[in-house]
Amino acid sequence: MATSPPLQSYMAHSNNVTISGFSMGAFLATNIATIYSSHFTGVGVIAGGAYGLSDIWDFENRNMDDTALAQKVQKIVNENFHKHEIDDPKYLKKHRVYCQVNTGDTNIWPRKQTTILKFYENLGASVSSDTITSQDHQWASIPPPIPFPGRPDFKLPVDTTGHMFKHIMGLKELKPMVGDPHTQGEVIKFDQRPFVD
Repeated sequence: MATSPPLQSYMAHSNNVTISGFSMGAFLATNIATIYSSHFTGVGVIAGGAYGLSDIWDFENRNMDDTALAQKVQKIVNENFHKHEIDDPKYLKKHRVYCQVNTGDTNIWPRKQTTILKFYENLGASVSSDTITSQDHQWASIPPPIPFPGRPDFKLPVDTTGHMFKHIMGLKELKPMVGDPHTQGEVIKFDQRPFVD
């Protein structure tokens, strides 16, 4: 079986690797960042939740506050570390974490979104967030510059994507890295249509 080439072959900064995602991709990002926490320095979560949260999200637990849910997540993280299923949680406190919380989201409940903030805050990680209060949950979580089909006039009140990248990458400002040899490469278009039913 073929293995992936080392990260350095992509001219990536292996000491500053981040992962981010939107909705279910955000859940995937937090799972990967927790399982392999020693490999990451930051995680961006847009309308997602914490590692292990889906294991405990039931009618009894969904009425708990963020602190209690975050403690349950911490218990799952510790148990899975002791079973040698994930990296040492000590690396999680070194992560720079960004969360966009949409209070009008009826698909990913706001408490699922805020539990990850509380989880990382309890660890002492660097946490940043934006709260979108629009009731238009279908569009409010999508970060610019993604086009809004049928809604070209819809604008978010803040640049959540810019906030996310600045925080998880540890940057003061976003700017093109002209002349940086690490920015050389190619963009590969991935056609996901063969994988969608």
